[in-house]
Amino acid sequence: MRYVVDSDRVADYLKGRPAAVELLDSLLPRGLAISIVTFAKPPSLRAYL
Repeated sequence: MRYVVDSDRVADYLKGRPAAVELLDSLLPRGLAISIVTFAKPPSLRAYL
């Protein structure tokens, strides 16, 4: 099963926030995806993707 990750979670993960890192690392083996909206976020977030 693939999980679509919200942009807030992606940003938190990239900032190294423990809760987001733990969550996404635990889901990673099952598959993660981001929406085109998350991908098209402002440059400040895109720099992390």
